[in-house]
Amino acid sequence: MRDVLHEVCQDELPETLREIRDVIGWTATMQLVREHGGLRVMVPKTMRADHPLANLLGSEAAGRFSKVYGGETVKIPRAISALRCHRDREILRRYDAGEKLAALAREYELDLRTIERIIPRAGLKEVERRERQPEKQLTMFGYWEE
Repeated sequence: MRDVLHEVCQDELPETLREIRDVIGWTATMQLVREHGGLRVMVPKTMRADHPLANLLGSEAAGRFSKVYGGETVKIPRAISALRCHRDREILRRYDAGEKLAALAREYELDLRTIERIIPRAGLKEVERRERQPEKQLTMFGYWEE
């Protein structure tokens, strides 16, 4: 399932990131975007094991990145659309695995209604009713006991 989700989101990548993805892979590309999106990155001709890019991407991916782009300054696009797609697909995957909407909202720092809108948009037809009834509802003075 994970590969299918990634393929969908990869359609959202700018051309520069598609080229980088072909060199270092999807996961390393998304790490690069999260850390350096919107910035220019100087890629060393020889990648040392202690270089920040090697720490970020892993030595193997960083070595491939250096082999192709070594000596260049590469502008890393922000790829907002691809990141949002990836986030939404990850939320859907975790929801399908049984995680509660409220827990997902807290972790991704999103409003509960936003999570409810993401799930149908990301591929689920309807949010199940069980999610509408929290196990314990917080009242003004504590938890509501049933």
